[in-house]
Amino acid sequence: MKQLGASFTEVVKGELVRRAGTLRADCPLGEVLGFFLLAAEREGGGFVLLTENAAVARAMYHRLRGFGVVPKLVVESGKRLRKRRRYLLRLGDADVLHLFSLTAKAEGAEVRDLEGPSPLRLARRFLRRHRSLTCRRAFLRGAFLARGTVSDPKSHPYHLELVAPTEEAARLLREVADAFSLHFKEILRRGSPVLYLKDVEEIVEFLRVVESTHGVLELEDARAIKELKSQVNRLVNGETANVAKTIEASMRQIEAIRTIERTIGLASLPPALREIAEARLAHPEVSLAELGRYVPSGPIGKSGVNHRMRRLIEISRRLHSQVAREKPGGV
Repeated sequence: MKQLGASFTEVVKGELVRRAGTLRADCPLGEVLGFFLLAAEREGGGFVLLTENAAVARAMYHRLRGFGVVPKLVVESGKRLRKRRRYLLRLGDADVLHLFSLTAKAEGAEVRDLEGPSPLRLARRFLRRHRSLTCRRAFLRGAFLARGTVSDPKSHPYHLELVAPTEEAARLLREVADAFSLHFKEILRRGSPVLYLKDVEEIVEFLRVVESTHGVLELEDARAIKELKSQVNRLVNGETANVAKTIEASMRQIEAIRTIERTIGLASLPPALREIAEARLAHPEVSLAELGRYVPSGPIGKSGVNHRMRRLIEISRRLHSQVAREKPGGV
C-alpha cells in the first residue's frame, strides 16, 4: 500500500529493502556491491555510501553487518540540504578490503594480489564469479536502491533511470542489464552518465527483474487505466467527429433544399424527392440512416436517402447556375 506523501520510487525501494530470506547465500553480497558501485564516494582513508532514503540506509547497514563490516552511520540535515536528511555510511579501508577479500576468495585469488579498493573492481570481480541470473538480479536491485528512480505512472510519462558515477560503471550496468534483455539508453547529466528506460514494457520488466511485485502491479494498473482512458477519448473524439460530419452534411442539404424552395418550390419536385426534402427540413439533426425512418411513404435505407440527397443537391446546383446566368451581367 502506498504511504501518504511517498513517491513511487520510495514505494518501490521500500518494498525492495523489506525482502528477506529469498536469495541464495552469495546474492546479498551482489545487492551490497550493486549499491556500493553507485553510492560510494572516496573519503579520506575509506569510502562513504550516500542515500537520502532512511529505509535504504538501515537495510544497507544491516546487510554490511551481515558480512562482518560495521559502518559508521551519520545523519546530515540543515539548510544546505533544504530540510532533507542525508544518510552516510562510512567505511574504512579495512572494511573495504574485507569486502574485497570476500570476492577474492570466491575467485580463488589472494587479497595481496588486489590492486586496491575500488567499487568498480569489486563489482567486476563479483560478477565474473557469479554469473547466475539470481545474483545479477540482486546486483541491479542494489544499484536501483543506490541511485535509481522511477516516475509515478499515474501522473508522469513512463521513465526509469540509474545514475552512474563513471562511464565504466555505466557500461558494467548495461552489461548486467543485457542479460535480461533490458536495453538502457544513456545521456550525460551534469557530468554523470544516466541510464534510462522509457518503454513501459522494459520498465515493467526491470521491476520484475529486481522483484518489486507491488511496483509491477501498480504500474500495470496505471497503464491499463491510461489505455482505457485513451480508448474512451478516441471513441468520444470519433463520435464528436461523426456528429460534426452529420451536422455539416445536413447544413449543405438544407441549403440545397432552400434554394429549390425559393426558386421552383418543393411542390415541383417528384414525390420521392419532395418527401425526403421535407423530412430533412423537419429533422435537421439526424444522420442519413436515421432520416430514412421519417419518410411518409415508408422507411428507406441509408443508400436510398443518400441517392435522393445527391439528386436534390444536383438540382440545386443547376438552379443556382441558371439564376446566375439570368442576372444582369451574367454569362
